[in-house]
Amino acid sequence: MWQNIIRGDQFRGWKRHRGLAIRLTIGAILWLCGATAASAEQCLDLIRLSRVTSQQAASEASVEHDARTFCSEYASARANNRQMNAGASYGLFAGNVAGGIASQEATASKYCDSANNYGAKSDSYMQYAETISPGAYESYQSCLKLNNAGVTINFDPAAVKGDYLSLTVSSTVGGGGKMILIAATSRGADCNWLDAHVQNVTVDAAHRSATLDGQSQAALICTRQSISQQDIVRIWASNDPAVQFTYMWDKYTPENLPAGVLQSLQISTEKLLTSTKGQVTAFNAGSCPAGWLEYQPARGRFIRGIDSTGQSDPDGVRVLGSLQNDEFRLHTHARPRAVYEGHIQPNSGNVPPGNFYAYNFDSFSPAPSTGPAGGAETRPKNVALLYCERP
Repeated sequence: MWQNIIRGDQFRGWKRHRGLAIRLTIGAILWLCGATAASAEQCLDLIRLSRVTSQQAASEASVEHDARTFCSEYASARANNRQMNAGASYGLFAGNVAGGIASQEATASKYCDSANNYGAKSDSYMQYAETISPGAYESYQSCLKLNNAGVTINFDPAAVKGDYLSLTVSSTVGGGGKMILIAATSRGADCNWLDAHVQNVTVDAAHRSATLDGQSQAALICTRQSISQQDIVRIWASNDPAVQFTYMWDKYTPENLPAGVLQSLQISTEKLLTSTKGQVTAFNAGSCPAGWLEYQPARGRFIRGIDSTGQSDPDGVRVLGSLQNDEFRLHTHARPRAVYEGHIQPNSGNVPPGNFYAYNFDSFSPAPSTGPAGGAETRPKNVALLYCERP
């Protein structure tokens, strides 16, 4: 199963940590010296590289912030028997809210603590990382704990192909110290240290090892014949097998694309199509996009939401898709005096200037028309869009 598992004493050391290695399914484990924040960002980069789903990789702070926002609104909506506010900013969880009630419930069960008024769970980031790659959170934590191991593994996404990958390993051990790095792979792959007579680097091809003398750097080149199966690449330091790097080399399609990510995207697309079935959406286009049909009942009509309470719509709780004709609300008008034709006659007697006059009007029945006004219909200001339905 594994190629080049070095000497027996080293194999036993590897075996003791095999469980950890298998669990480290993150694409790469990066060891580096420096501040915690910098280390977290470097490890996050490796999560991005190794993901086997279409889920976006985000920092721990971002996930925890967005989880708190989501859970707070979810708790409020639940307590007040209302829907979640679609206009709020949920960050990474915006799609979960837009996915409808079923999606919101599933997200809440994963990230919100029902025993604590649906506040965000303390393990929100672990839950999130596991959606990217199984075991990703443990790998992320291991990466952070190995800051002072003295090894930095640099993984360039552009250097990962279906049948080829390369990476560089740097040692930051000073004072003339040496570090021996061992490489091993699953049966389908083959890795070799690049023997280019690099200063302070000695390659032992027989044992797939590279000795880094002091602060130096070595390159590892891996190839495989078949891209249709997943392979594993591991690197560890012989003086401390616990310091290990595991890369799950995903299988690729004939088009040289990662199969795991494509499968995840396909599943996500199928779920999206299922969740949007029956959805009616307005488009600023002359025709509906592929997979959509014109929603003909909306031709020339305004959209009115169903009144589930039966209190706002005079027709009560209407059937989905039912039509409602236009009408005026019942009302009356007081007829103004100006609609009468008549004559003015001063009151009899002596009326000083500036005082009132009495008006006598000729009455008509019915009152004469005020004349036509308005257009072909009564309507508010509006904009014309094409409504389409997902069948």
